[in-house]
Amino acid sequence: MLSGIEIICVMCHHVHHYAQTERLQLEGAMSSRDVLAVRRHFRKVNNCTAQAFFQHYEQAYNVWEDRSRKTWRVDYGIYSDLLVEARAVRKKWHAKHGKAQSLYDAILRAEMARENRAKKKRIKKR
Repeated sequence: MLSGIEIICVMCHHVHHYAQTERLQLEGAMSSRDVLAVRRHFRKVNNCTAQAFFQHYEQAYNVWEDRSRKTWRVDYGIYSDLLVEARAVRKKWHAKHGKAQSLYDAILRAEMARENRAKKKRIKKR
């Protein structure tokens, strides 16, 4: 049973779905630099090393494998209306921008650009 919805930033979304992030890189929808930024974000949020990231990923992948053996039924309950609304927004976005680029990736690139601008400003102040 769905116990709630977690609101997370796009970078955290790419961490939560890291196997999909890697697939997007293989398909050319994300660059190696984008994927490195996702890993860096995890390390920054969790104050850990790259090795800790990969240990976490391996553990999470094992949990996913175990859970994937089960048959699941999804009932969003009181959140169903929000899901319908989100699908409508996504459909409208894809109609405007095409399916080649995902909404998440567009947001990720915008966040990365904003982060890079902030970093350049900090460097200039030095």
